[in-house]
Amino acid sequence: MFIKAGGMMPTRTHDVAHDDQNALTDVTLTVAAGGSGSSRLYEDDATATGRGASAATLVRYKETGDRHTVTISPTKGSFRGQVPDRRWTLLIMGASRPARVTPTGVHLSPHAYHWDEAAGVLTVTLPRHTVHAPITVTYR
Repeated sequence: MFIKAGGMMPTRTHDVAHDDQNALTDVTLTVAAGGSGSSRLYEDDATATGRGASAATLVRYKETGDRHTVTISPTKGSFRGQVPDRRWTLLIMGASRPARVTPTGVHLSPHAYHWDEAAGVLTVTLPRHTVHAPITVTYR
C-alpha cells in the first residue's frame, strides 16, 4: 500500500464476516508521517437512502517541528445502528522515536503505545471513547 505524506487510511482493526452487518467499533487509522493532512471517515447503515442517514468523522494529522498531532473530531450526523463509542488504533508510519505520547480527552496507559524502531512505526491504542467527543494525541 502507498499513502502519501499526511495521508490517512481507516480500516477495521479486526476481521469480521459480513462487515455490513457488524458495527465499526474498532478502527485502525494508518497515518503517513512527513506532512500534514486530513480525511473523513464516512459511515451509514448500508441500506438507508436520503439525507441524514449517515455520519462522518473528521481526522487531522499535523506536523509542526518535532510536534506531531492526530485529532479525531466528534462524529457529525447519525444513522440507524450507529455505535455510541469506538476504540481507535493509530499506526503512524515514518514516525520518529517518541519521547512522550500525550492524549487529550482520554487516559492513556503507559503500555498503550509501542515504538517499532526497525519499521519506524508508532502504534497507539486508545481506550474505547464516545464518538461524540474529540480525542487528540500528540507525540514529540
